[in-house]
Amino acid sequence: MTVGLDIDGVVADFITPFLKLLEARSGGGPIDPASITDPNFMQHPFFHFTQEKKSALIRKSGIELFVDDRHENCEDVATETDAVVLMSHRPYNQAFSHPKVRRIHELDEIWDHLNRCGGGDGCNR
Repeated sequence: MTVGLDIDGVVADFITPFLKLLEARSGGGPIDPASITDPNFMQHPFFHFTQEKKSALIRKSGIELFVDDRHENCEDVATETDAVVLMSHRPYNQAFSHPKVRRIHELDEIWDHLNRCGGGDGCNR
């Protein structure tokens, strides 16, 4: 199963592990967080970032399970794709509700979902 996981707002402390990964992959030594001038990492060689609607990326990448904290992205993906959509529960998205979006409170709930599905095709909700 292909999983799409939004980083910011879903995974805590994104910058520190992200920079460590860049350091390891590039072999260039430590990266000073102050040197990051593009907060969207649009020019990064290892990850795909998009400013377009997430549904387009989900379809193009064949993602079957998508996790995000932003209700606009969750609604877009739930409405425009067949992907299972999980939304991280945050103070700024509590008023949002959609029949095809399941709220999660902890990241471990992603693994619960994958285990229930067996990681294979056909686990739609």
